[in-house]
Amino acid sequence: MNVGFVIIYGAMVGFITSKVRGSGFGMGWDIYLGIAGSTFASLIMIYAYFMNMLPMRDVLGMNLFSIAVDIAGALALIYSAWFLKRSNSNWQMG
Repeated sequence: MNVGFVIIYGAMVGFITSKVRGSGFGMGWDIYLGIAGSTFASLIMIYAYFMNMLPMRDVLGMNLFSIAVDIAGALALIYSAWFLKRSNSNWQMG
C-alpha cells in the first residue's frame, strides 16, 4: 500500500468520524488517530506478508482489501480512544 494512500484514508476516516461521533478529543486528534490507526494496520498487513500469510498482491496493490484494512485500523484506534476516554473521564490527551 502506498504511504500516501494510507495517510489519505486515515485522515478521511478521522475527519468523517469526528463529524459523526468523534473520539471526544477534537477533529485534529481524530484525524491524527485515524492516520496512526491506518498506518498501524498497514504495518500489520506487511508483517503478515513477510510471515507468508498474505500474497504480495494484497499487500502492495491498491485494492479493496488494502482499503478495508486501512479503514478498519483507523476506526479501531479512534473508537478505542473514545471508549478509553468514556471509561475514565479524568484522562486527558495532549
